[in-house]
Amino acid sequence: MYPGPVHCQGSDSPPAAAAYAWSCTHDDGTPVRWASTTIRVWTSGLTAIQSRALQDAQQQWSRYSGIAVAPAASDGAAQVVVTEVPTLDAAPSLGPGIIEYALTSNQWSGGYYTHSSIQAANLPSLGYDDWLDTFLHELGHVSGLAHVDSPTEIMRPVVGAPQSTYGSGDVAGLASEGPR
Repeated sequence: MYPGPVHCQGSDSPPAAAAYAWSCTHDDGTPVRWASTTIRVWTSGLTAIQSRALQDAQQQWSRYSGIAVAPAASDGAAQVVVTEVPTLDAAPSLGPGIIEYALTSNQWSGGYYTHSSIQAANLPSLGYDDWLDTFLHELGHVSGLAHVDSPTEIMRPVVGAPQSTYGSGDVAGLASEGPR
């Protein structure tokens, strides 16, 4: 097991003040990573706008994380599954007036991430820019990034005006969490 037990922040943890932060770490403080340099992805039920935004987000994510994306033959063969769901009623409350667009959960074994699930809410009112921002953010979580307190980073906890690229802290975090 590399390099020891895994410890993760709770979903109610406050955003980090640093430029980037990790959701899960080992006893020695190193982030939990993917063991592979290629991740197989399966999508289901996404709209055309969501699909295009996800593809563009994956290109940026791959560039900065060092993890290539390949289509999976089925959801069972995927390491990352992205699905559209009617609602995210089961998501934790983010506060009054805050709408949750998507939710990511990661699983790990042997000290490495093994599977991630991204659920995107069926919100027809959102456009391409909103979904690009959302998928960049959720792919940050797939890499193990946690929320940060900077409004200029994709990993901010609450989306304001949509951003179309990772911020400098996001990029530094993605590079530090790439597979080893």
